[in-house]
Amino acid sequence: MKKSIAMTTLLMGLLLLLILTENQNKMIKGKINNNSSNLATQNSRSDELSNTIRKSNFLLGGGETGRIEKQAQERKDNSVNNSLTGLLPNAKQQLFTATYDGSAQATHPSVIDFKLEYHIEKWNGYRYWMVFTPYPNSDDKYENPSILSSNDGLTWVVPPGFEKPLDIKEDRKNFNSDPSLLYDKETNTLNVFWREVFMGKYDKILRIKISEKGNIAPKVLMVEVPWTDKEGLALSPTVWKKSSNEWYMWTANGSSTVHIYTSSDGVTWSKRERCSYPWLAWNGGYVPWHLEVKPNYGDQKIEFFIAGFPIGKGLKDMSVFYAEAPMSDPKKITMPLKRPLLTKGNSANWDGSYVYRASFTIDPETNPSKYHVWYAAMSQLAQWRIGYTEGEIAPSE
Repeated sequence: MKKSIAMTTLLMGLLLLLILTENQNKMIKGKINNNSSNLATQNSRSDELSNTIRKSNFLLGGGETGRIEKQAQERKDNSVNNSLTGLLPNAKQQLFTATYDGSAQATHPSVIDFKLEYHIEKWNGYRYWMVFTPYPNSDDKYENPSILSSNDGLTWVVPPGFEKPLDIKEDRKNFNSDPSLLYDKETNTLNVFWREVFMGKYDKILRIKISEKGNIAPKVLMVEVPWTDKEGLALSPTVWKKSSNEWYMWTANGSSTVHIYTSSDGVTWSKRERCSYPWLAWNGGYVPWHLEVKPNYGDQKIEFFIAGFPIGKGLKDMSVFYAEAPMSDPKKITMPLKRPLLTKGNSANWDGSYVYRASFTIDPETNPSKYHVWYAAMSQLAQWRIGYTEGEIAPSE
């Protein structure tokens, strides 16, 4: 009898413990859900990007994600190292970037230095030209390609005639993003490429030409990728013109792949092909998210600055890393550096949440190892800014 009572008491105690544990779990889940809701409200950019990643993986049937995870796991000599620091110093403070919405919040810069890159002192009155998108507190309603100019690379102004964005989308399901800048020496025009997104339907790559007198030609459709395409999305277009009849464009698909397109006129583009994917073997495996390419004619190679994050992680782990491809085979990409170029700054800094897309120039004659870099980042207050840094990068680092 005493044994039965003892057993009954023990069972009742276990039952009570299970009830208390279940109630505690519910309370914890409630707190997590509340925190998640607050975070989503504060940082809609993370939601949009996460949805894009999930959508891309869904379109790829999960096979792409499984492939990159498997291949990354197989590289046992490249274990993930989350303590990696960038080779370049973080900018101590952000630049002032005037925006048409008045927020001065900006992201996704693409910069041309006419003096270093083309031996032109000034183009339409300025040495530096930048295309970017305003992004006040991650509101994609204002994410429209906009132009700034500068004569020192640090103080940026709105040049006459560019007070408004090059294109405006205000539909919540249809917005612009990911602009990139290319100078065409043959036509003496600035070419602005960007991505138009209609959520759930398509990605479009568009282009606008700007003359030195400031005339803006109508936008032209370059590429359209339906969201049903199993090769994934078309993020962050970046273009190199090798000759009058040989153009190359790269995009990221939102998963593990960078695609390349070719064109004979810069308007009609081939079907995309997959490039090599060295980021899968780099420090445990990375997802390439946003791209910028520039030609290095001295070394006959294309240089890439890629913003990406470790496989299985997210935007808070974003860094900017370096890659390159020979001009003779632009889809054969390699990653010779062991460390990233840029990582997020201290939590109190303007770039303390994570770094994002970066643009760069080099001085091919005076110091080809020195890079001038403009990069976007988000602060812990969910504000987007652009900063400038510079430094030398050795191939062995």
